[in-house]
Amino acid sequence: MYYTPASNHMFLLALGAAQEAHAHIAAATTRAGDLHLDPHDPAYLAPDSLSGFVVRTSGELVGVFSTVKGRGDHIVASATRRGATHLDCFDGYLPKLYARHGFQVTRYEANYNGAHLPGVVYMSRLGGVPVAQSPSETHLWQVEAACPQGGRGW
Repeated sequence: MYYTPASNHMFLLALGAAQEAHAHIAAATTRAGDLHLDPHDPAYLAPDSLSGFVVRTSGELVGVFSTVKGRGDHIVASATRRGATHLDCFDGYLPKLYARHGFQVTRYEANYNGAHLPGVVYMSRLGGVPVAQSPSETHLWQVEAACPQGGRGW
């Protein structure tokens, strides 16, 4: 799978469509209408517009989505090649996905919208490069230790 540059407008349309069609995407991503993108923040979409991401000029990875199961590793690998160095996501499956690509937990916060909701996990890559080329026991242990849901979904 490859991701090509897209206009912010096209990216937001694709993200909005994914959020409308899939409740789990709507629950795990910032609403398309609330995702404020700088014109210099490059957005990327798959050729079918069913998955995509944005890497802000600061290196922050935002707006990651996919309506097609199995694209997560391709998305994160593509985003890191394009300069993604840090992100935040909800506790559950996502921290382990990002850990497989060298991201490490830097902070965990309870969800201020309610105790029954997953917490927010902040992650970064040391020096902007992967700590390991493949998933490591250390990274997965770190996610499990730092995140109450330990990558078990919600």
